[in-house]
Amino acid sequence: MNFFGIFSNESARGRYHCDNATYDSVLNPQTGYPGCLTGAQADALSAFERQLVTEDVLPRRFRSDYNSQDLRTEDDAVDASAEGDQLKPKACGHVDAMLAFMNHSLEHRRRVLLQFLRARDFRVDAAYALFRDTLLWRSRTQVCCIAREEIIKNPAACFPFTLVPGARNNYGHRLLYGKMVLFRKRDVNRDAFRAATIALLEHCCYAADAAAVDEHSSPFPHSQERFTVVFDLGHGFDVFHNAELGCYSDMIRLVQNHYPERLGKVYIIHYSRHIHIFYRLLSPFIEDKTRAKIHWVPESEILPTFRHDFPNDSLPKSLGGELEWHI
Repeated sequence: MNFFGIFSNESARGRYHCDNATYDSVLNPQTGYPGCLTGAQADALSAFERQLVTEDVLPRRFRSDYNSQDLRTEDDAVDASAEGDQLKPKACGHVDAMLAFMNHSLEHRRRVLLQFLRARDFRVDAAYALFRDTLLWRSRTQVCCIAREEIIKNPAACFPFTLVPGARNNYGHRLLYGKMVLFRKRDVNRDAFRAATIALLEHCCYAADAAAVDEHSSPFPHSQERFTVVFDLGHGFDVFHNAELGCYSDMIRLVQNHYPERLGKVYIIHYSRHIHIFYRLLSPFIEDKTRAKIHWVPESEILPTFRHDFPNDSLPKSLGGELEWHI
């Protein structure tokens, strides 16, 4: 069996090339997703996959292959055993959720690889370095042990973000809402905050509901892998009591370095003029691509902005929609 047939340029072009692809802008959901790649992007994806498989960073076969067909040769049986070993629980008793997601099918693998390629403007060597760094970080940090709900709710994290059930914007991005007054600088444990950030990102990116793509819920179904964030600086938020540079810079680095191209828009609402001073201190940690996604929404524009970007029934009432949700 020729395992590398699925990585040929012709295969990638045939399945993913989109003649009407519009070229990349910051949030264009039509470019760099399965089903809408330029020829050069399809070539980069093939080269990236081939390099990772050739170097045994990723397996040649997928879990769905073994579930759907008989293993007819001795080589097939060896491959099945190897892939099974890769996804066996680690010494801690957990399985790496990202690797399990990627090993499910060719579609899932390519969705993840394209995130790393988009983050590096489809430069294969740079995307490869970013991906390898992420694998090393996941192993060293034991991310598989962190992705648990109780870590997000740990009081020492003072974690202000929550995933809003049922909320998606017009591109299908899920909504993370941050009531920033809940973050208490004097009480926070930085390690606990970092762990809570990882746990929430893992849930958004690799939980069962995040893995599903509803082809009918959005005109851009594959953009649903992204999430959009609201930083709500109202309700008594004070930069001296509810902002801590180390925690916020950790959060930015995690998203940029290990969950690339997952972030959609960032809305900052109910802010005072003093917050811009703190933002300037954070700016050196923020890549240009990430900075371009940040939108400061004036008080008078909050309702029009959210009603424009979200379907009314997928927008919480607190932001002007009809969705019943209370933090």
